[in-house]
Amino acid sequence: MCDDDEMTDLSQANTEGPDSQLSTDPSIGSSGQIETKSEPFGRITISKIMRRRYGTTRQVVRNKASEQIFILDLVKERTTFGRKGDCSVSDYIHESKINEISGIHFSIVKTDVNNALCPIFIEDSSMNGTYVRQKISDTNERTVERIDEKIKRRILAHNDQILIERCPTICFEFQSFQLVPNDLPADINADYHIGKELGRGACGVVNFVQNRRTCKFYALKITRNENEKSISTMMREVDILKKLNHPCILHLHKVKSYTDSVAILIDYMEGGDLFTRIRGCGHFSENFSKFIFYQICCGVAHLHEQKVTHRDLKPENILLSTADKYTLVKVADFGLSKCTTFDSVLKTQCGTVHYLAPEVRQGTQYTNKVDIWSIGVILYNCLTGLHPSVKDSRGNHLINRTESVWNDVTEDAQNIIRETLQVKATERPSAKTLLEKRNWLSKENPIVRQAIQTIENPTNK
Repeated sequence: MCDDDEMTDLSQANTEGPDSQLSTDPSIGSSGQIETKSEPFGRITISKIMRRRYGTTRQVVRNKASEQIFILDLVKERTTFGRKGDCSVSDYIHESKINEISGIHFSIVKTDVNNALCPIFIEDSSMNGTYVRQKISDTNERTVERIDEKIKRRILAHNDQILIERCPTICFEFQSFQLVPNDLPADINADYHIGKELGRGACGVVNFVQNRRTCKFYALKITRNENEKSISTMMREVDILKKLNHPCILHLHKVKSYTDSVAILIDYMEGGDLFTRIRGCGHFSENFSKFIFYQICCGVAHLHEQKVTHRDLKPENILLSTADKYTLVKVADFGLSKCTTFDSVLKTQCGTVHYLAPEVRQGTQYTNKVDIWSIGVILYNCLTGLHPSVKDSRGNHLINRTESVWNDVTEDAQNIIRETLQVKATERPSAKTLLEKRNWLSKENPIVRQAIQTIENPTNK
């Protein structure tokens, strides 16, 4: 952009409601009314810019003689702008600058015009770049940024201004007719498009969001300050997530504190949770169970190396990156987790009943071996779709031979179940031992190698 841009002063275009008179045909200079049956989801107002010299400086001002060149309501999935396309700007760009403008310079795209939560993108198809001038929240200042040259798109926000010249002579102002959540901080709405609600609980609400600049997916969790216990739980989870850095652990991207709430930005896991996946299939094959279990063990081993005990491992807290069958798995939900020293013990009874180790049920002291019990139950769930129910005289869980599914499960897999579901915690192997010293999880196994490749290349999964 030219040096004048930081002095640009474009007052707001006329932003009457969607019933105000439209420009007629979607090409500048045409006449005759257009009628559409679709409700517009937004509007583009094109305004002329001129520069006037005041002493030794130049200031960009609105041309009062032609404040609005053109108004176009957006109703189509894709509307194109440039020298050609749905909206031609050739008549309003000086001939000396017309070569800066591509035939189709940019498009405004909404893939589902009837979905109020669907983001509205601007896609740059130009040679010289398209710029977005966004208002900084709670100020009258604006920033000018070129749309990323690699991804070539960005999500528009209400009142964004679009510029297509290095020293702009016209401005495209975008007005959104979609409702913006008014219970979220202004800077979050400015930086992220808020999508569907993913979940709601005692500790807050989780929404799917997209970064407006990068279009990357995240999950946004917000907890209100009126619930002190929820805030305490969330901040403990934040402190733990800051300690962890592993592909099989849900990643914390950002934390923001406000006067009335705390917001955290974490990985968005498109594939949902393991519980839903098991329920949809009934149970998994041994190979697929191994693929999932290996990744869970990797995540748990990292937790324990960082002196963190999860205390609520269950299929609902194991998330899948994509809807693909073979995808990256991440351990999530650290609200009940606890940091410990090398030889410290825990006492609090917490967790989910079906996955509680015996020592937790009995109210006695326990260590991170409670997590090993829980992942043993998860493996049992994966292989059978059931919870373990048969015990020996010592209370150790046994393979229920009345369940026909075990006919197709190898002895090595059954041994993992037996080891992890030992009543005596000291007899359970560590996650590291499971990964390094058990044939069933040998790195020579093709399924384990596939799991390792998935972990090492998470961006491709």
